[in-house]
Amino acid sequence: MIKQTVLPFKLEMTKDLITSRAGLALMGEFAVGLGLNKALDRDLPEPGSGAGYLASEHVFPLVLMLNGGGRTLEFLKYCERQMPKGKKIKAFRADSAAYQAKVLNYCQSNGIEYAIGGDLDQAVKEVIATMKDEEWSPYQNGFIGETIHCMNETKEAFRLVVIRRPYQSNLFDDEVRAKRYTMIATNRGE
Repeated sequence: MIKQTVLPFKLEMTKDLITSRAGLALMGEFAVGLGLNKALDRDLPEPGSGAGYLASEHVFPLVLMLNGGGRTLEFLKYCERQMPKGKKIKAFRADSAAYQAKVLNYCQSNGIEYAIGGDLDQAVKEVIATMKDEEWSPYQNGFIGETIHCMNETKEAFRLVVIRRPYQSNLFDDEVRAKRYTMIATNRGE
């Protein structure tokens, strides 16, 4: 057994199945042991008011989230539990691994604005195909448009922001296509 030095946990051998984030506690232990939280508070500006956050209270959870993947509902709930009393997560941004109905439903029902990269699955391709030319506006060497979409398990529809760019297939692409799409599922108003 390895005793903890900074965080209150102990390491032991186990034959139990563990999650892909099992090593995140070690990352946290390592960062605290290096003095990351103290360095952040020392080198970054202090809060502008008595109710503000120290730099470490803002940055450290983000560092752990990025290293842990931050892609699941369980992790979002964990982050909420770590917030100071009376504070809540206002917005959530994630890559397409979080493009899941349970994550979108949770954000919607808890008043969390989200912007989540989406999967270009068959249902999304079909929605994009229905978008008319006048629904696209020029945007960064391509076009941007939006539509409304829902998944089988989402409780409410959401905005689907789509970026369309020219694309030249290479010799080894399975599918020949002239356009490349990137999409973001969001409930934000802007």
